[in-house]
Amino acid sequence: MVVLGLLLAGALLWALARAYFVVGVYAEYPQGVSFTGHGQIGRMTYYGLAWIRDSREPRPCPLVIHLADGDMAAADLAAPEQLLARGWTRFTDDQELARELPLVLVYQEGDYGVHLSYANGTLTCVTVGVESAAAVRPDARGIAVSLRGGRVSLPVPEAELVRVLGAPARRTRLGD
Repeated sequence: MVVLGLLLAGALLWALARAYFVVGVYAEYPQGVSFTGHGQIGRMTYYGLAWIRDSREPRPCPLVIHLADGDMAAADLAAPEQLLARGWTRFTDDQELARELPLVLVYQEGDYGVHLSYANGTLTCVTVGVESAAAVRPDARGIAVSLRGGRVSLPVPEAELVRVLGAPARRTRLGD
């Protein structure tokens, strides 16, 4: 009986430790937007987001990215030459483009960066996130984004994300 009690207590402690320690989280919103983050139960923070164009139902990017030199809406994000003129950096070189790799533009502000990917001149992917592992902290200097009129600044606590954008269509804890 004592052994069984110790085993049950050990199993309970293991379950509590897994719930207490850091786990990843992934939240999906409509229009192909998702947020990723991590934290402890009840204290999740989202550090990055992605938008991926749906090839079956192609639509403009629904995000507005708020940078120090101005807001970037769908039309701005879809114009790589204009972004290069505004100081964005081309990550993909001419040889890679010749091999039909996507054009990737990068813009860094504070601890965060924005990455845009284009295929055949069409914006296909937007990511906003930390530029180094050292920046994965709640007080990092991030970038604000808007979706459906709601504005959040990355990194964003989960409670704030839900307050501003509503509950995600799907939320998954990673590592369970």
